[in-house]
Amino acid sequence: MRDGPGRKEPRKVEVIANEMEPAEVVAGVGRAELGWHFLCDIRADDSSQEAIKAEYKRLGYRKVSTEWLFTHDLLEIPAFESEPPARLITEMPAVVPPRTTYREFPQIRSDARLYCSWTDHEVFGSVYSVPFGKDSWVSDLFVYQQFRRSGYGRALMSRLLQDDRDLGIAHSALLSSAAGKNLYPVMGYEKRATLQMFCPLKR
Repeated sequence: MRDGPGRKEPRKVEVIANEMEPAEVVAGVGRAELGWHFLCDIRADDSSQEAIKAEYKRLGYRKVSTEWLFTHDLLEIPAFESEPPARLITEMPAVVPPRTTYREFPQIRSDARLYCSWTDHEVFGSVYSVPFGKDSWVSDLFVYQQFRRSGYGRALMSRLLQDDRDLGIAHSALLSSAAGKNLYPVMGYEKRATLQMFCPLKR
């Protein structure tokens, strides 16, 4: 995959490999002459993580990160609230607190919905719902360090999922880091796959 034209700082090429043998993937990358790239290995069963990592290392790659793919069918959505509440931001940047920079809320897509918990003086956290047909993608869930473990992440996700369902969305999906993967099962998400990211040892 490559970024489309017009991006000021385009990312590198990313190769997506779903349930494929590492040697087969690397051989395909070589034939395509992709140059510097990242490689995302996706597995439904994460019991072979270490073996996959070792095999890519043997083939000249180093591991960069691990993420987990979760999906939600929106049939049962836990209700969580916070103070201040999670709210949909409908204007940008007029309703963002004065001491908050616009950079903290980048526009992902024009049809994305941004939820935030804030007061006149502080921002506690935010998250996006990005629609793709009848499904949606959760992007950039973030709660500031000093406010974590206080329910803001759960409240933001609860509001987002309820609105997704009200808007006719069928499924919600997201990628989670190690820091966030314990939150999503609480919200009703199911883990579907593990993604390991690799890049060549040498440019």
